[in-house]
This record gives sequence, structure tokens and C-alpha cells, in this order.
Amino acid sequence: MDSWVAIVVVAVAIALGRLLMWIGGIKEHKSEATKFMKEIRKDIKKVLLRLPPIPAAETSPCRLAGYGERIRDEVGATAWAEQEADILRPRVASKEPYEIEEISVAHAREASLSPEMRRAAYENGFSHEHIRVVLGLELRDELIALPRTVLESA
Repeated sequence: MDSWVAIVVVAVAIALGRLLMWIGGIKEHKSEATKFMKEIRKDIKKVLLRLPPIPAAETSPCRLAGYGERIRDEVGATAWAEQEADILRPRVASKEPYEIEEISVAHAREASLSPEMRRAAYENGFSHEHIRVVLGLELRDELIALPRTVLESA
């Protein structure tokens, strides 16, 4: 009977040893997996930082994002929109807001950028397309903000 107890004790000791070795292996792999995930997160952040910023938030109606606000301030988009609103008032007098947005964006796409705007684009790394998006949204906001009576009397 003593030999059976010895065999069981040896078998349990061997099983316990293997279990502890297995647990140690799992912990080692867990730390490697954690390191790997941290590296992946770093790589994702690098990729996201390389993506160009967007000037407008994807909402309805479209609004300027932080980058778009920076463009607005640097190129003087608000002053430009105030001037251009005078030109477009007769065209948008009876239009719905979505139609005003379409007209404003189209107008901004066709407008010539002033030397000051082009200089600001160069100095700040803004694309001309992003500037035109900002100009269109600023113009839309300027036209929509006008009271309906002012638009209709134009």
C-alpha cells in the first residue's frame, strides 16, 4: 500500500509541476501579447496622425470642425462670406436651406482665391479644396442667418 501512496504522491507532484510550468508559460505569453497590442496601438496612432484633417464635421447640416475653424480664421472666410452674400441674395431669396447650401458650395468652388487666401494656404499647409469647403459653409451660414424678409426684398 505504501508503494501506491508513493506513486500517487509522485504523480500528483509531477502533475502539479507541469501545471505550474504551464501557468508560467501562459503568463509569459500574456506579457508578450500585451506588448504586441501596445505596438499595434502605436502603429494605429501613427497612421491616424498621418491622415489629413477634415475641415467639416460629417453632420447634417454640415458644420466646421476644429481644422475648418482654423482655416476660417486664417483665410478670413467670414469677411469673404459677408461680401459674397450680397451678390447671392437675389438667387437665394426663395430657396430652402439645403438649396442655399448647394448654391453656396458651388459658388465657393468657382470663386477665385485672393492672394491673401493663397498665401495663408501656403503658410499653413491648407489645401485649396479645404479652403473652398470652408468658404462654402461660411457663405451658407451667412445667407441662412439673414432674415427671410431681407432675402425676399433683395
